[in-house]
Amino acid sequence: MFHPGYWGGWMFQVASLDTTKHRVNFSRGGFQEARGGTIGQNYYFVENVKEELDAPGEFYLDTDNHRLYVFSETSPAGLTVQAPMLESLIQFRGSMKDPVKHVVLFGVTFRHTIPTFLDSYEPPPSGDWAIHRGGMIFMDGAEHVTIEGCSFDQPGGNAVFLSNHAKYCNVIHNDFADCGDNSVAAVGSTMYMDGTEDTQPSYNLIANNHMHGVGIYGKQVD
Repeated sequence: MFHPGYWGGWMFQVASLDTTKHRVNFSRGGFQEARGGTIGQNYYFVENVKEELDAPGEFYLDTDNHRLYVFSETSPAGLTVQAPMLESLIQFRGSMKDPVKHVVLFGVTFRHTIPTFLDSYEPPPSGDWAIHRGGMIFMDGAEHVTIEGCSFDQPGGNAVFLSNHAKYCNVIHNDFADCGDNSVAAVGSTMYMDGTEDTQPSYNLIANNHMHGVGIYGKQVD
């Protein structure tokens, strides 16, 4: 569901539908953006509705009966079904005193991680927005990590996330396609308004990347 200003949005999990009162009941969601706003004539879309299967490529997953319905113009024998299971494919986790160092990812294709829009989000201090601290490639406590010439195909959330102590890292000459949220995010942490600790990404180079189809789910993205 779009924010009324159209610069952000919220995602909800539907719990039930009251057809008598024309009411949709949510069980979870609405925390993906920090400012909030009114809900009235907002634009929205709903997924995983069996009755709405009306175009090739659409699907419906019946979790109760363990069945997958796919709208296809070809024979099922010719279909390839891929179901991602992981949020993150590679994580670099160190510390300020003992960071992960001198790693190069070059020419690798990363595909298909799960959506993260119903996972935890956090609003940075003094910000009116929120973000999920995670990614297909995630680094926290890392220095001199280079990601170059790689392809990121349909990450369900953020593709590359530089968190807190991430320094002297390079994200260059990569292709990012159809990201659920951001292509590249760099977010630190502060104690209230005090940003003097070395918990901010710094001295990093993010350059000459091709980013397209960004924000499939999250609308407040790069």
